[in-house]
Amino acid sequence: MPETRHEVVVITGASAGIGRAAVQQFARRGACIAPDDFRRVTDVTYHGFVWGTMAALKRMRPRDRGTIVQVGSALAYRSIPLQSPYCGAQHAIKGFTQSVRTELEHARKGVSGQQGPQPIPSDRPNNLWHPVPGPYAAHGTFDEGASTRSLQLWATTHRTWLLAGVGAATVALGLRQWRRH
Repeated sequence: MPETRHEVVVITGASAGIGRAAVQQFARRGACIAPDDFRRVTDVTYHGFVWGTMAALKRMRPRDRGTIVQVGSALAYRSIPLQSPYCGAQHAIKGFTQSVRTELEHARKGVSGQQGPQPIPSDRPNNLWHPVPGPYAAHGTFDEGASTRSLQLWATTHRTWLLAGVGAATVALGLRQWRRH
């Protein structure tokens, strides 16, 4: 009976280009992803978020005041290929934040007896109970270099047609060369 070999492959920077192509090739040959990578990403991304929030709440609840700013990633709403550990952790963060917000809202309702979020006093800054007015997208000095289109995304989503076109062009060039000789 042949011995089963498990290939271990570590590739960094594999979200595009040569790294991504190498990962896909190894995956076709049966290489697997080490669960340690998922555990590490989950521990850093999700658990770090949870423990930081819980530590802040521990100090804020006795004082009945404070602000926690939760900054997540767009990948909590739209997952991308080859980022499943990070995307999963971001989805978990979104669920955690929504749950904590609901728990705090219910606790606050129990104290005040009123339904829904309480109005913000005019001397307090905006908070996450009431969204800050204005655009929701982040803007800054990088705006000039930003693009609404991506050649890589287009090539990925149209891979079959792109490969068919490259294949047809290769055959056409090969036939042209063959006819010349």
